[in-house]
Amino acid sequence: MIAEGAGAAAARTVRAGRFELVDTEGRVRGVLGMAADAPFIALLGPVGEARAVLRVTADGVALDLLDTAGKLRAAVTIDVAGSDLALADAAGKVRAHLAATADGAALKILDAAGKVRAELAVAADKAGLNIVNAAGKIRAVLAVDVDGPRLTLLDAVGKPRVLVDVDADGATLHIFNAAGRPGAVVGVGADGPSLTFWDAAGVPVASVS
Repeated sequence: MIAEGAGAAAARTVRAGRFELVDTEGRVRGVLGMAADAPFIALLGPVGEARAVLRVTADGVALDLLDTAGKLRAAVTIDVAGSDLALADAAGKVRAHLAATADGAALKILDAAGKVRAELAVAADKAGLNIVNAAGKIRAVLAVDVDGPRLTLLDAVGKPRVLVDVDADGATLHIFNAAGRPGAVVGVGADGPSLTFWDAAGVPVASVS
């Protein structure tokens, strides 16, 4: 004889490999099913296009959000390595990418050609921002660590031309020539300001303090 409680619980259990949710016109608007041994939930638009898909695999979880044209516009993934968010434009090209791991977090901003134009990274004891031109050359770097902030400006061929740093001893401005050699240094420390000039060969030619 089956107990009434057990029988009631069994009656409420439905098992299947796929379920479909339909609207008042009989169109499938949602699917709960299995694909490659991984469960998924898909929400569909009025003409049957996927607009949101949630998948759970052995490695983690993934959520895809699509526009009416079927282009992937946002993707979220979570796995053992960390979490990841990608945002795409109307052409389906990723324009922003945010990742977080045990070591820190990073944000990348990309142009329409898929090139990284700005990157911000944060770790336990430092943070940095890179600004990149259309040719893929880093033109500005802002970094902050335990010693203080530092700003570097680079020319079109990637050579540092201006460097500003601040630490416990004071603040310093370095100006470099096209060959990457120092041309002038202005500093302000505990003993006061100083100014040094170098010639094209990198030899100091004048100093004021």
